[in-house]
Amino acid sequence: MKMKRFLCKSLLLVMVFGLTACGYSLNELYYGDSYNSPNFADNYYKVWDDDINYKGSKNKITNSNPETIVLDKATDYVFTKFGEDNFNLVEPRHDDYVYINDFTEEITGEDLYPYGPNNNLSDINDSFRYGYMSKLFDGQLFCDGDYEKARVQIDTSGFGRTFSKELYSSTYFAISFKTSIEYRRIVDVDGQDVEIDISKWWNGSNVGSLVHDCGINLTINFYLKNAHGYERVPVSYEIADIPSNGSEDPLTRANYILFGFEIGHSVPSLDRCAGISIEYTYTDAYLDNINAQITAKNESNATNAYFNSNESSRHLYGGPIQHSVLLYEVLFPTSIWH
Repeated sequence: MKMKRFLCKSLLLVMVFGLTACGYSLNELYYGDSYNSPNFADNYYKVWDDDINYKGSKNKITNSNPETIVLDKATDYVFTKFGEDNFNLVEPRHDDYVYINDFTEEITGEDLYPYGPNNNLSDINDSFRYGYMSKLFDGQLFCDGDYEKARVQIDTSGFGRTFSKELYSSTYFAISFKTSIEYRRIVDVDGQDVEIDISKWWNGSNVGSLVHDCGINLTINFYLKNAHGYERVPVSYEIADIPSNGSEDPLTRANYILFGFEIGHSVPSLDRCAGISIEYTYTDAYLDNINAQITAKNESNATNAYFNSNESSRHLYGGPIQHSVLLYEVLFPTSIWH
C-alpha cells in the first residue's frame, strides 16, 4: 500500500507540476504581483486577509488580546534542524526521510524519501495546490536554482492568510526558512535605473560576501475557527546564530532552518486552525554596522579605483539595507483537514 501511495503521488505531482510554484510563469499561477523582481526590495509579500488582521479594524478575531505562548525547547520538543534529537522524537518516520533532495517525492538511492515533498500540504488537499501561497505548501525548497519562484520573502511585519479547510488533527508543526539581508538593489538615479551589488559596494572589490550570523524571534499566529470568527493563538520562539546570506547550494542544508514543535504541550491543540500569520523581529549587529557606515563607505568608494569600471555599485542609493526572512515551506506533517 505504501509503494502504491507514493506512485500515485508521483503521478499526481507530474500532472500538477505546471500549476505549482516551480511550474510555468508565475503570472499564470495567480493574479497580481509575482514578487519575482530582480530588485530585492520589491519581493516582500505583505498580504493580510482582513478576517485575521489583528492589527486592523475589520478582523473577525474573537479574543482581542491573547497571551503569547513562548515555546520551551525541551517541553515542546522544539527543533531547528532536520534530524536533531527533538525532530526524531516528534517524527515517527524520521529514519525513512532525507532532507538533501527535494525535487521529487521518489525514493532515493539510499531507500529514503525526501522529507518536504512527502509531507507537503498540497498532497493532503487540493485547496493548498493553487495560488501564490502554494509555493509554501508544495514541499520544494528549490526550483532548479530559480529561488524567487520557490520562496515567500517577508519583512518583520510578515503576512497573514486564511485557509479554505480547517485542521482536524496534527502532531507537530514545521516551517523551513533562511534569512538574508538585501544583496541587490535597483534604484532610479536621474531617470536611469542603477543596479547596485551591495557586496561589491561594501567590500570595495569583487572579492567578499555578506555572510554572517543573526538572531530572530519568530511569532507564528494560528487562527482557530469558531462560530463567530477566529481565536488567535500566538506562538513565539527565539533562534540565535542563524546563518544569513549563505550559499543556496542545493546539495547542502547548512544555512536553512527547519523549525518546528510538537503540538500538545505549551500549544495544547491547533484543531480547527484555518489561518496562519508569520512575523519576526531580529538582532543583526553586522547589518547595524553596515547601515551605520553608509555615508562613510560612499565617501571612501569615491576614490576607490576598483569602481572605475564598476561605477553602478560605487554608491549606495536608497537608504538603509533591509533584513528579510525567506520562507520555503509550511508543514503540518501527519495532519488531517476537513
